[in-house]
Amino acid sequence: MGSLFDELRKAKLINEKDAKRLQHEKRVTRKKKGGHAAEKKEEEQKRVEFEARKAREAEENRQRAEAQQASQADKERASRLVNIVETSVFRGRWGGQRAFHFVARNKEIWKLEVDPGVGRQLESGEIALCEKPGSQPIEIVLIKGSVIAKIRELDPSLVRFYGPDFDSVER
Repeated sequence: MGSLFDELRKAKLINEKDAKRLQHEKRVTRKKKGGHAAEKKEEEQKRVEFEARKAREAEENRQRAEAQQASQADKERASRLVNIVETSVFRGRWGGQRAFHFVARNKEIWKLEVDPGVGRQLESGEIALCEKPGSQPIEIVLIKGSVIAKIRELDPSLVRFYGPDFDSVER
């Protein structure tokens, strides 16, 4: 610190008397704290606290990055689901006289009136009933049975009816 006092004296910001008084106060303070050993201990403690803070921040950053990656993966999965469902929607005419019942995700029994041919295709697994991902209120669509495996891999709860799953049901 002598050089700092020299610089202050050269700049005429502090006189000789004030410099000696400040050095004396510094020595007295150091002596009250326990001398150089106490200063080293205090410096070590500050260093340990600094390293602990850095480690804590690194852990928080890692957790934030993991959460962000999980969020991104969820968005990609949802996007793939929407894309699969929308590209495999059954485009044929399906309205008709035959009542076809199934259970929606909210545990309600829904009735869908379909053409007899569509009913046979549902029972055989050529087409299936699936919820449209992200739709509010729930929207049910007919999709090609060939994509059920892909949909179940991403979100099995979207598939509401797939014929081969219900082979034991009496017809």
